[in-house]
Amino acid sequence: MIVTIGGFAGSGKSTVADIVAKKLGWGRISTGDAFRSLAKEKGMLLEDFNECAESHPEIDKELDKKILKMADNKEAVIDGRLTGLLAKKNGISCITVWLDAPLEVRAKRIVKREKKDYQSVVNEIQRRETSDWQRFWDIYTIDINDLSGYSLIIDTTYKTPGEIAEIILGKLGGGNVGL
Repeated sequence: MIVTIGGFAGSGKSTVADIVAKKLGWGRISTGDAFRSLAKEKGMLLEDFNECAESHPEIDKELDKKILKMADNKEAVIDGRLTGLLAKKNGISCITVWLDAPLEVRAKRIVKREKKDYQSVVNEIQRRETSDWQRFWDIYTIDINDLSGYSLIIDTTYKTPGEIAEIILGKLGGGNVGL
């Protein structure tokens, strides 16, 4: 069984994925961590690597193939913007969760976490989301803004990560799915 947790930057996907994976006793795979690691390997800042990926679709394809292979035949929680829709498109049985929150809320979370300027964070988020949408559409014909393919959509604005994890576990039958 695979559980994918998607959402835009600052939606809470990494934190919630950690909690859900721990409660289920499953592994966690982070697409964002893998992308950041690859940027570091290439000696590039994340923003520069993201720009590089815009003109080199093989970066996304390789990373996505690696993530899906890691998830093959496992009990895992995978967090990443595209992972849920990509898993479904590749015939992988999974529960797909999307965490949502308004841009302002997500930006404030990132400002708090990374100690950055609010307007800079808003600009970074908007740039990244535009880039991601275009890349995912060009490579996979997937509209990241179309949430109709998700099993569960949760507004995280006024919920703690623990509350969100409990909602997901409830969807899984109290965490007793296939165990």
